[in-house]
Amino acid sequence: MLAVIGIGLMGFFSLKMGKIGHAFNDIPSFIGYISLSVIVFRICAQFLPCLKQAFIKVGDISYFLYLTHVLVLTVLIDVVHLFGKNLTPIYLVVFLPLAFLFALLFQFVYTSIEGQLRQKASASSA
Repeated sequence: MLAVIGIGLMGFFSLKMGKIGHAFNDIPSFIGYISLSVIVFRICAQFLPCLKQAFIKVGDISYFLYLTHVLVLTVLIDVVHLFGKNLTPIYLVVFLPLAFLFALLFQFVYTSIEGQLRQKASASSA
């Protein structure tokens, strides 16, 4: 029920209230998508355990996916338009692997730099 209400309010705010609606649709969007995620996760845990494991693996890189997905999508859209093509749903097939690849790459770079900084900090404090 919360999923329907949250996503419905998000749609209403975004489509009917203009810029003000876009500014205030974050909380209904969050509630709606979190509720939907819990429902899907529970269904998958019961009926599709391999899909549950896939969700857990995505959760491992979710922060890095969150940080990079808009950049990857923007670059993909710009490249598609550069070649004079229109954006079609088939580009989602291209976007998803690219988004995951860049998230994994960013996670690797981040954790490498973080590890080096931690080593330097522990060496200087000793």
